[in-house]
Amino acid sequence: MLESPPNPKVSAPVLDPTCESLRVKLPRTTHLSPPLMKKIEDVLRRPFGLGETQVYGIIRLFRDTFSIVSPERDLSVVTADPDDNRILEAASAAGADDIISGDTHLPDLAEWNGIPVLTPDTFLQKFLSA
Repeated sequence: MLESPPNPKVSAPVLDPTCESLRVKLPRTTHLSPPLMKKIEDVLRRPFGLGETQVYGIIRLFRDTFSIVSPERDLSVVTADPDDNRILEAASAAGADDIISGDTHLPDLAEWNGIPVLTPDTFLQKFLSA
């Protein structure tokens, strides 16, 4: 699961929406939900200050690459940052194997509903060693 846009130090070329060669084959399906897509769009616009064309390109790439799920229940597990519950909702709807988040609140859970909560670094280590 993705919670926020990619680390700009690692994936700055993704900001070029025409860069189709950067699609990554992951070992399993990656899921997002409409509320997460909206959050990503907002973050790309505000903190990153990207223009409409760049935001549209990244969102299009995400829609083409990730499976979109529709959560059927609202959760209130993370009280420190209630928006983080959208990630848990998407993970539940997707039947996720892992939750991947660079956020500080979710990795503190370590696990939710039997699903490991991993930082991007930990996920990559797990993915590369498999």
